[in-house]
Amino acid sequence: MSYLKIKDIKKNFGNTEVLKGLNIDINKGELVCFLGPSGCGKTTLLRIIAGLEYSDSGEIDLEGKDLSFLHPSQRGIAMVFQNYALFPNMSIYNNVAYGLKGKKISKREIDLRVLEVLDKVGLKSIKDKYPSEISGGQQQRVALARAIVLKPEILLLDEPLSALDAKVRENLREEIKILQRELNITTILVTHDQEEALTMADKIVVFNGGNVMQIGTPEEIYYTPTNDFVADFIGKINFVENIHGNVEFIRPECLKVSKVEKIGYLKATIENIEFRGNIYRVLVTLNKDLSKKLYLDISFKELKDLDLKLNDNIYIDLGSVLGVKKYA
Repeated sequence: MSYLKIKDIKKNFGNTEVLKGLNIDINKGELVCFLGPSGCGKTTLLRIIAGLEYSDSGEIDLEGKDLSFLHPSQRGIAMVFQNYALFPNMSIYNNVAYGLKGKKISKREIDLRVLEVLDKVGLKSIKDKYPSEISGGQQQRVALARAIVLKPEILLLDEPLSALDAKVRENLREEIKILQRELNITTILVTHDQEEALTMADKIVVFNGGNVMQIGTPEEIYYTPTNDFVADFIGKINFVENIHGNVEFIRPECLKVSKVEKIGYLKATIENIEFRGNIYRVLVTLNKDLSKKLYLDISFKELKDLDLKLNDNIYIDLGSVLGVKKYA
């Protein structure tokens, strides 16, 4: 049985239909990413789950209990906002302790819980500093600590890493996932960052235009998308029409390349080579169809072994390789 059930949720803002009858099941302990472009409805749904917005119809059920009309404080949900929403006049310790002080908890228990959580996020040694005295990554950890110290049933993260630089973002992704798994907190993360979703999620929900386009594991979403939108939105993709008129897609990293002609391989010409750090992305034009361009991702070693250069002719296998999907 699902831990959290989102049942036929609809929401309009004026004449604009923002959520069009969404149904999502989330299991206990999962980290689920709501992924989609701006304006797709993912943040609106997160706010409805938190109780910051109300749906026009449908239910939000937590272990069989409808939360739809409960006050946010009664839902057992904690939320980390995009801007962290820290109190600038309070120390790190007091920011984290703030949510506990209105509850029937002793000062000793508050102190134990706050110090334990600060230790988990690596901030115990600077607990007396203020938000203005710490980095953006540390501020994010304070916001996370303030949420998990409440021991919520559900943790909501609203694009929490979007304001951080790439290296800090990468480190925090890993830290949040490890901490979430350790605490077994059911977590929903809203993001438009595909890499963030693929690396952190147990399950991804892809949104577009107020609809759920697909729900699946990162591997399912990446390798077996069920529609063109998901295939094109997640990662780089090549769309190819086969001899039967069906559309297939092939991921750039799944194409096989040869410098010599082989049976079943198609001749192509290299138009561009782009260095991307861990791989080279090569743009080619198929010689039999000059309007058809394909992207290939190849390693440094393969590029050097094949001695690939601009305007070279190469041969590409579009056959039965991993990453090919046919739409009926």
